[in-house]
Amino acid sequence: LAFALCSRSAMLTVLSLITMFTGLWLIIFRRKAITQVIGFLIFENGIAIFSSGMAVHYGLVIELGILLDVFVLVFIMGIAAFQINREFEHIDIDRLHQLIEPEAQNEETK
Repeated sequence: LAFALCSRSAMLTVLSLITMFTGLWLIIFRRKAITQVIGFLIFENGIAIFSSGMAVHYGLVIELGILLDVFVLVFIMGIAAFQINREFEHIDIDRLHQLIEPEAQNEETK
């Protein structure tokens, strides 16, 4: 088989391009924000697959990909914190102790 004779980096390059195009397709053709975020994460996974195949030759590209992942993580965490703050008017977790179930409260008072 010709496919079995391909090098590892060539197979990873093809796989990464397919993954990146799938992520781009989700970003472009879906309307809901959550599916677009999933598309972006799939696109990033394609970049990670590509960088794992090219790690020996292009170390700087891998470092920039990791930096992009960190930026995206901070961005998504900021959006989540903003949504929590907007919905509940606070993000203080100490106030969550009031949400103990009544059975658990009874056991604690015994």
